[in-house]
Amino acid sequence: MSYTDEQIIALKWRERRKTCNCIKTGIYVGNELIQFKNMELFDNYISIMLPDKFDFMSEETAKYKYPSVFRPQIILCDETEQINMTFSKFDEKMVTWESLAHGLKDMQVALKNVNPSVLFFHNEIMSLQDSPVPWMDFKSYGMDGPLYNFVYFWLIKTGMILGMFNCPFSYMKEWNYLFVKVIETIKEQSRGERG
Repeated sequence: MSYTDEQIIALKWRERRKTCNCIKTGIYVGNELIQFKNMELFDNYISIMLPDKFDFMSEETAKYKYPSVFRPQIILCDETEQINMTFSKFDEKMVTWESLAHGLKDMQVALKNVNPSVLFFHNEIMSLQDSPVPWMDFKSYGMDGPLYNFVYFWLIKTGMILGMFNCPFSYMKEWNYLFVKVIETIKEQSRGERG
């Protein structure tokens, strides 16, 4: 069987995409290979691998996209400001993994009460680093149109981290895999690592 040049290029492209599917090698989103960098957040309290082109969202854009005074403490975005990753740290020492799962369900109810047009897809628990991490994803509507949102809770010694990723809803399938891979890299730094 002989192949045309176009078929050979397509086969090579598929093989390249198969080998670039993790944080270490990079992950394809559409036709772009996303590489990752380690970032330390909350005064080096946690570290996480994030897309290397992501940077802190400008204050002006953050006020527009997250108009509440209770906007996330850390908002990172790509150069288009359409793909966002946010993090908030809450110092609640009595939190348990079980209460995080209940908290996520309460959040789902609250979101639906505030905005009945929100469409939920999943409310589940994934096992990461031997911990039961509760997460949910849903479709909502923002200033720029329909959004895909991925929310999770992560327990730390002094409380919890609320993480959220969002992108235009039309990009959901492309970014969902990357969002999960990013969560898998989150680590609480030991006192020595924090300096």
